[in-house]
Amino acid sequence: MLVCYYKAREIALRPENYKAGWHATGFYSTKQSFPRAQQYQQAILDFVDQVAFLYDVEAKLAWLVPSISLLLHLCQVYFHTKKLDQAAPCPIPFAKVSANGSKAAEEVFRVHGETVVAGMKGGGEPRLGEILLRLQWSLDGRVQKRQNPKGSTVFGPEMMDMIQRPGAGSCLKFEDVTDEGKAWMRFVQEADIVVFCRGLGNAIEPQDMKSGSPCSCHQVPNDRHLLVAHNWCLEKIMTTRFGKSIKNLQRGSCVFGDNYVWKMDNWPFNMCDHTLSTS
Repeated sequence: MLVCYYKAREIALRPENYKAGWHATGFYSTKQSFPRAQQYQQAILDFVDQVAFLYDVEAKLAWLVPSISLLLHLCQVYFHTKKLDQAAPCPIPFAKVSANGSKAAEEVFRVHGETVVAGMKGGGEPRLGEILLRLQWSLDGRVQKRQNPKGSTVFGPEMMDMIQRPGAGSCLKFEDVTDEGKAWMRFVQEADIVVFCRGLGNAIEPQDMKSGSPCSCHQVPNDRHLLVAHNWCLEKIMTTRFGKSIKNLQRGSCVFGDNYVWKMDNWPFNMCDHTLSTS
Protein backbone atom coordinates (compact mmCIF):
# COMPACT_ATOMS: atom_id res chain seq x y z
CA MET A 1 0.00 0.00 0.00
CA LEU A 2 1.32 3.44 -0.96
CA VAL A 3 0.68 6.09 1.73
CA CYS A 4 0.94 9.79 0.96
CA TYR A 5 1.30 12.39 3.75
CA TYR A 6 0.49 16.05 3.36
CA LYS A 7 0.32 19.12 5.60
CA ALA A 8 -3.22 20.33 6.17
CA ARG A 9 -3.63 23.93 5.04
CA GLU A 10 -5.03 26.52 7.42
CA ILE A 11 -8.10 27.99 5.74
CA ALA A 12 -10.80 30.35 6.91
CA LEU A 13 -13.64 27.90 6.48
CA ARG A 14 -12.90 24.67 8.30
CA PRO A 15 -15.21 21.69 8.53
CA GLU A 16 -16.67 20.82 11.87
CA ASN A 17 -14.37 18.76 14.09
CA TYR A 18 -11.39 19.88 11.95
CA LYS A 19 -8.02 19.25 13.57
CA ALA A 20 -4.86 20.85 12.21
CA GLY A 21 -1.83 18.67 11.70
CA TRP A 22 -0.63 15.81 9.49
CA HIS A 23 -3.17 13.64 7.76
CA ALA A 24 -2.67 10.39 5.86
CA THR A 25 -4.46 9.28 2.73
CA GLY A 26 -4.10 5.70 1.51
CA PHE A 27 -3.79 4.74 -2.16
CA TYR A 28 -4.57 1.16 -3.09
CA SER A 29 -3.46 -0.50 -6.32
CA THR A 30 -6.22 -1.85 -8.55
CA LYS A 31 -3.76 -4.01 -10.49
CA GLN A 32 -4.66 -7.69 -10.36
CA SER A 33 -2.08 -10.44 -10.30
CA PHE A 34 -2.66 -14.09 -11.10
CA PRO A 35 -0.55 -17.04 -9.99
CA ARG A 36 1.39 -18.70 -12.80
CA ALA A 37 -0.49 -21.96 -12.23
CA GLN A 38 -3.78 -20.14 -12.78
CA GLN A 39 -2.44 -18.55 -15.98
CA TYR A 40 -1.37 -21.98 -17.22
CA GLN A 41 -4.77 -23.53 -16.60
CA GLN A 42 -6.46 -20.60 -18.34
CA ALA A 43 -4.15 -20.98 -21.35
CA ILE A 44 -5.21 -24.62 -21.68
CA LEU A 45 -8.87 -23.62 -21.51
CA ASP A 46 -8.30 -20.94 -24.15
CA PHE A 47 -6.65 -23.29 -26.63
CA VAL A 48 -8.64 -26.47 -26.07
CA ASP A 49 -11.68 -25.28 -28.05
CA GLN A 50 -9.81 -23.39 -30.76
CA VAL A 51 -9.05 -24.41 -34.34
CA ALA A 52 -5.75 -23.69 -36.10
CA PHE A 53 -5.14 -23.37 -39.83
CA LEU A 54 -1.64 -24.34 -41.00
CA TYR A 55 -0.30 -23.80 -44.49
CA ASP A 56 2.86 -25.59 -45.59
CA VAL A 57 4.42 -23.26 -48.17
CA GLU A 58 6.79 -25.97 -49.43
CA ALA A 59 4.22 -28.73 -49.90
CA LYS A 60 1.47 -26.31 -50.96
CA LEU A 61 -0.77 -28.13 -48.51
CA ALA A 62 -3.16 -26.81 -45.84
CA TRP A 63 -4.17 -28.40 -42.54
CA LEU A 64 -6.97 -27.74 -40.07
CA VAL A 65 -5.99 -29.03 -36.61
CA PRO A 66 -6.88 -28.40 -32.93
CA SER A 67 -4.99 -25.35 -31.67
CA ILE A 68 -3.84 -27.11 -28.53
CA SER A 69 -2.27 -29.84 -30.71
CA LEU A 70 -0.36 -27.12 -32.55
CA LEU A 71 0.84 -25.67 -29.23
CA LEU A 72 2.06 -29.07 -28.06
CA HIS A 73 4.01 -29.43 -31.30
CA LEU A 74 5.45 -25.92 -30.85
CA CYS A 75 6.60 -26.79 -27.32
CA GLN A 76 8.49 -29.78 -28.70
CA VAL A 77 9.99 -27.70 -31.51
CA TYR A 78 10.95 -25.09 -28.90
CA PHE A 79 13.05 -27.69 -27.08
CA HIS A 80 14.69 -29.11 -30.21
CA THR A 81 15.56 -25.60 -31.42
CA LYS A 82 17.20 -24.53 -28.18
CA LYS A 83 18.69 -27.76 -26.77
CA LEU A 84 22.44 -27.90 -26.14
CA ASP A 85 22.90 -31.61 -26.84
CA GLN A 86 21.51 -32.40 -30.29
CA ALA A 87 21.24 -36.07 -29.34
CA ALA A 88 19.15 -35.38 -26.24
CA PRO A 89 15.60 -36.80 -26.38
CA CYS A 90 12.69 -34.44 -25.90
CA PRO A 91 11.19 -34.72 -22.39
CA ILE A 92 7.82 -33.46 -23.65
CA PRO A 93 5.65 -36.47 -24.51
CA PHE A 94 3.49 -36.86 -27.59
CA ALA A 95 -0.27 -37.00 -27.35
CA LYS A 96 -1.86 -40.42 -27.52
CA VAL A 97 -3.48 -41.57 -30.74
CA SER A 98 -7.07 -40.41 -30.52
CA ALA A 99 -10.06 -39.46 -32.64
CA ASN A 100 -10.20 -36.31 -30.49
CA GLY A 101 -6.78 -34.72 -30.90
CA SER A 102 -7.74 -31.73 -28.78
CA LYS A 103 -8.59 -33.90 -25.78
CA ALA A 104 -5.41 -35.97 -26.17
CA ALA A 105 -3.16 -32.88 -26.29
CA GLU A 106 -5.01 -31.32 -23.35
CA GLU A 107 -4.25 -34.41 -21.27
CA VAL A 108 -0.52 -34.02 -21.95
CA PHE A 109 -0.53 -30.42 -20.71
CA ARG A 110 -2.59 -31.21 -17.62
CA VAL A 111 -0.54 -34.26 -16.61
CA HIS A 112 2.94 -33.01 -17.55
CA GLY A 113 2.67 -29.26 -16.92
CA GLU A 114 5.33 -29.47 -14.17
CA THR A 115 7.76 -31.48 -16.32
CA VAL A 116 11.17 -29.77 -16.26
CA VAL A 117 12.58 -29.11 -19.73
CA ALA A 118 16.32 -28.91 -19.06
CA GLY A 119 19.42 -28.75 -21.24
CA MET A 120 18.55 -25.69 -23.33
CA LYS A 121 20.58 -22.67 -24.41
CA GLY A 122 20.49 -19.66 -22.14
CA GLY A 123 20.41 -21.67 -18.94
CA GLY A 124 17.43 -22.16 -16.74
CA GLU A 125 15.15 -25.15 -16.54
CA PRO A 126 11.64 -24.04 -17.51
CA ARG A 127 8.68 -26.29 -17.00
CA LEU A 128 6.36 -27.28 -19.82
CA GLY A 129 3.74 -24.90 -18.44
CA GLU A 130 6.16 -21.96 -18.65
CA ILE A 131 7.01 -22.75 -22.27
CA LEU A 132 3.32 -22.84 -23.14
CA LEU A 133 2.82 -19.39 -21.59
CA ARG A 134 5.79 -18.00 -23.54
CA LEU A 135 4.35 -19.30 -26.79
CA GLN A 136 0.91 -17.99 -25.90
CA TRP A 137 2.35 -14.51 -25.35
CA SER A 138 4.17 -14.66 -28.69
CA LEU A 139 1.09 -15.96 -30.48
CA ASP A 140 -1.27 -13.39 -28.97
CA GLY A 141 0.82 -10.54 -30.34
CA ARG A 142 0.46 -11.90 -33.85
CA VAL A 143 -3.21 -12.78 -33.61
CA GLN A 144 -3.97 -9.14 -32.77
CA LYS A 145 -2.44 -8.12 -36.13
CA ARG A 146 -4.34 -10.77 -38.05
CA GLN A 147 -5.84 -10.09 -41.49
CA ASN A 148 -8.54 -12.06 -43.26
CA PRO A 149 -7.76 -13.54 -46.70
CA LYS A 150 -8.10 -11.30 -49.72
CA GLY A 151 -8.94 -13.04 -52.97
CA SER A 152 -6.55 -15.99 -53.14
CA THR A 153 -4.03 -14.53 -50.68
CA VAL A 154 -3.68 -15.82 -47.12
CA PHE A 155 -1.98 -13.77 -44.38
CA GLY A 156 -0.33 -15.15 -41.26
CA PRO A 157 2.87 -15.37 -39.19
CA GLU A 158 5.67 -17.89 -39.69
CA MET A 159 5.49 -20.69 -37.14
CA MET A 160 9.20 -20.49 -36.31
CA ASP A 161 8.94 -16.75 -35.61
CA MET A 162 7.04 -17.68 -32.45
CA ILE A 163 10.10 -19.54 -31.19
CA GLN A 164 13.05 -17.71 -32.69
CA ARG A 165 13.59 -13.99 -33.12
CA PRO A 166 11.72 -12.99 -36.29
CA GLY A 167 13.50 -11.26 -39.13
CA ALA A 168 13.07 -7.64 -40.10
CA GLY A 169 9.79 -6.50 -41.58
CA SER A 170 6.17 -7.29 -40.86
CA CYS A 171 5.22 -10.12 -38.51
CA LEU A 172 2.64 -11.21 -41.11
CA LYS A 173 3.59 -13.10 -44.25
CA PHE A 174 1.37 -13.78 -47.22
CA GLU A 175 0.94 -16.63 -49.68
CA ASP A 176 -1.04 -16.85 -52.90
CA VAL A 177 -2.88 -20.19 -52.98
CA THR A 178 -4.27 -19.65 -56.51
CA ASP A 179 -7.84 -20.50 -57.47
CA GLU A 180 -7.58 -24.03 -56.07
CA GLY A 181 -7.31 -22.69 -52.53
CA LYS A 182 -10.35 -20.45 -52.80
CA ALA A 183 -12.60 -23.42 -52.04
CA TRP A 184 -11.48 -23.46 -48.39
CA MET A 185 -10.95 -19.73 -47.79
CA ARG A 186 -14.01 -19.55 -45.55
CA PHE A 187 -12.37 -22.02 -43.17
CA VAL A 188 -9.34 -19.72 -42.96
CA GLN A 189 -11.59 -16.85 -41.92
CA GLU A 190 -13.23 -18.92 -39.19
CA ALA A 191 -10.05 -20.49 -37.77
CA ASP A 192 -8.81 -19.03 -34.48
CA ILE A 193 -5.14 -19.24 -35.48
CA VAL A 194 -3.54 -18.95 -38.94
CA VAL A 195 0.12 -19.95 -39.28
CA PHE A 196 2.61 -20.62 -42.10
CA CYS A 197 5.16 -23.43 -41.85
CA ARG A 198 7.69 -25.28 -44.01
CA GLY A 199 8.33 -28.99 -44.38
CA LEU A 200 5.76 -29.92 -41.76
CA GLY A 201 5.07 -33.42 -43.03
CA ASN A 202 1.78 -35.07 -42.13
CA ALA A 203 -0.08 -33.16 -39.43
CA ILE A 204 -2.83 -35.81 -39.57
CA GLU A 205 -2.39 -39.49 -40.37
CA PRO A 206 -4.86 -42.37 -40.65
CA GLN A 207 -4.97 -44.34 -37.42
CA ASP A 208 -5.09 -47.68 -39.23
CA MET A 209 -2.02 -47.06 -41.40
CA LYS A 210 0.13 -50.20 -41.44
CA SER A 211 3.85 -49.67 -41.24
CA GLY A 212 5.83 -51.34 -44.00
CA SER A 213 2.91 -51.55 -46.44
CA PRO A 214 1.83 -47.98 -47.18
CA CYS A 215 -1.19 -47.43 -49.37
CA SER A 216 -1.28 -44.70 -51.98
CA CYS A 217 -4.69 -43.65 -50.61
CA HIS A 218 -2.99 -42.58 -47.37
CA GLN A 219 -0.73 -40.11 -49.14
CA VAL A 220 -2.00 -36.57 -49.58
CA PRO A 221 -0.59 -35.15 -52.84
CA ASN A 222 1.51 -32.00 -52.63
CA ASP A 223 1.47 -28.91 -54.84
CA ARG A 224 -2.31 -28.90 -55.26
CA HIS A 225 -3.32 -26.48 -52.46
CA LEU A 226 -5.51 -29.13 -50.83
CA LEU A 227 -6.96 -28.78 -47.34
CA VAL A 228 -6.73 -31.74 -44.94
CA ALA A 229 -9.03 -31.20 -41.97
CA HIS A 230 -9.48 -33.00 -38.67
CA ASN A 231 -13.10 -34.07 -38.25
CA TRP A 232 -13.19 -32.43 -34.80
CA CYS A 233 -12.13 -29.10 -36.32
CA LEU A 234 -14.77 -29.21 -39.03
CA GLU A 235 -17.48 -30.01 -36.51
CA LYS A 236 -16.26 -27.24 -34.18
CA ILE A 237 -16.38 -24.60 -36.92
CA MET A 238 -19.69 -25.75 -38.35
CA THR A 239 -21.52 -25.94 -35.02
CA THR A 240 -20.09 -22.86 -33.27
CA ARG A 241 -19.92 -20.50 -36.27
CA PHE A 242 -22.85 -21.59 -38.43
CA GLY A 243 -25.08 -23.75 -36.24
CA LYS A 244 -24.71 -26.63 -38.70
CA SER A 245 -23.37 -30.17 -38.46
CA ILE A 246 -21.07 -31.93 -40.89
CA LYS A 247 -23.42 -34.90 -40.56
CA ASN A 248 -25.45 -33.10 -43.21
CA LEU A 249 -22.72 -34.09 -45.66
CA GLN A 250 -24.09 -37.63 -45.54
CA ARG A 251 -27.05 -36.22 -47.46
CA GLY A 252 -24.75 -34.74 -50.10
CA SER A 253 -24.29 -31.08 -49.13
CA CYS A 254 -23.92 -28.68 -46.23
CA VAL A 255 -24.57 -24.93 -46.24
CA PHE A 256 -22.28 -22.72 -44.18
CA GLY A 257 -22.04 -18.97 -44.30
CA ASP A 258 -23.32 -16.73 -47.06
CA ASN A 259 -23.14 -18.20 -50.56
CA TYR A 260 -21.06 -21.19 -49.40
CA VAL A 261 -22.25 -24.74 -50.04
CA TRP A 262 -20.07 -27.75 -49.35
CA LYS A 263 -20.95 -30.60 -51.70
CA MET A 264 -19.68 -34.16 -51.61
CA ASP A 265 -20.19 -36.42 -54.60
CA ASN A 266 -19.21 -39.64 -52.83
CA TRP A 267 -18.48 -40.96 -49.35
CA PRO A 268 -14.71 -40.69 -48.78
CA PHE A 269 -14.46 -42.50 -45.45
CA ASN A 270 -14.73 -46.09 -46.62
CA MET A 271 -11.64 -48.25 -46.22
CA CYS A 272 -9.67 -48.78 -49.41
CA ASP A 273 -9.11 -52.39 -50.50
CA HIS A 274 -5.75 -52.14 -52.20
CA THR A 275 -2.15 -51.41 -51.29
CA LEU A 276 0.68 -49.74 -53.09
CA SER A 277 2.44 -52.32 -55.26
CA THR A 278 6.12 -52.79 -54.60
CA SER A 279 8.75 -54.29 -56.85
